[in-house]
Amino acid sequence: MAAFTAMGTGVDWQEASSINEITLAYVERKAALGQWLDWAASTSYSLDDLRMESGKVYVCIEAHTSTTFSTDLAAGKWELHYDVTDDDLQGRVFGTGVGDSNITWPGWWTMQAWCDSACTSFVDDGETIAGEAAVTMFTQAAWRTAAGLNSSGWRRLTVYDEAKTWDNQVFSYGLMQTGDIIGPWIFADLQNGLGALKWTKASLAASSGNTNSWAKILESGDPDSDCDTALDNLDGGGNAWDSGAWNQTPSYYQEAYWQAYVAGTTQFIAARSKSEPQYNSIPVIDSVGFDWVMYGLPDQVGGATFQDIDGDGYVDGQLKQIDNGTKAAMTTTVTAAEIGNVSECPTITDGAACPYASTTSYGFGITTMEWIIKWSFSNA
Repeated sequence: MAAFTAMGTGVDWQEASSINEITLAYVERKAALGQWLDWAASTSYSLDDLRMESGKVYVCIEAHTSTTFSTDLAAGKWELHYDVTDDDLQGRVFGTGVGDSNITWPGWWTMQAWCDSACTSFVDDGETIAGEAAVTMFTQAAWRTAAGLNSSGWRRLTVYDEAKTWDNQVFSYGLMQTGDIIGPWIFADLQNGLGALKWTKASLAASSGNTNSWAKILESGDPDSDCDTALDNLDGGGNAWDSGAWNQTPSYYQEAYWQAYVAGTTQFIAARSKSEPQYNSIPVIDSVGFDWVMYGLPDQVGGATFQDIDGDGYVDGQLKQIDNGTKAAMTTTVTAAEIGNVSECPTITDGAACPYASTTSYGFGITTMEWIIKWSFSNA
């Protein structure tokens, strides 16, 4: 990411290139939240939908199912809404533009209001993730602090003191109002406010349709009449534990094992699993790259005693990094390595012994995946 053009002494803050940096930053961050997406073929669009194509944002003015963009545009299905490469962009966005109608050009007020609201949908990248119970999102106060803004918001000015430099005026704070003086402080604040918004989050419940999972399950066969027979049967199946086929059965990451006592019979079961979470809930912007990190949140499985069987560092209720990569390296899904990746059946290595008189179970599952998307925006 390149730095914004600083609004320092001698800089023409009305220069089109500086203005375009800010408007492009606004467009990219809206797109990162799925508010402005890339246009796609064979897709149903409704009136007032916004889509990006070739660096421009278009608004749908007639509901339709898309064919090719050039054909649909020529047929009057789309209308230009926002061109971040337009050299005359200043004339379109200098107004306060109260509101963010799909058919009007947004002004600086609109960008300020969007930041005030949307900042809480971005990850607070100054906070730790691994080891925490949840990903910390920005509060408005934390975002303003990270951006270097005043705790009361955006700088406003109605009277300019010529004896002072532009950044040493006596400001009030809040959203722009009719009659405010437009000056470089507005753009410097927008640069800082937008620049602090860098990461987003996608939460996937591993039990949802967004995750494929596979399991290896080893058991002692049909429930045996006595404990020793059951344990011997499971111990004798050690090779199956290490090399048996993965079966696509569970709906979440899991490593667990059980000693079951049912109506005078005995059965030992052990299981481990891996999963292939899909990233289809992450907006993909053609012009913007990103790095991603996937965390899992482990918890108890079916009332089992929490135990990190293979010692990978999982702690009950604390996020742990499972995988990471780049946009360029992503396929439709990402297969994360299995948990419970031990060569011997944990029921045996953990010292299961006879006799016992009740059902016991150990292990954990991961039912939620948190994807952190670290965007490579054009400016920050």
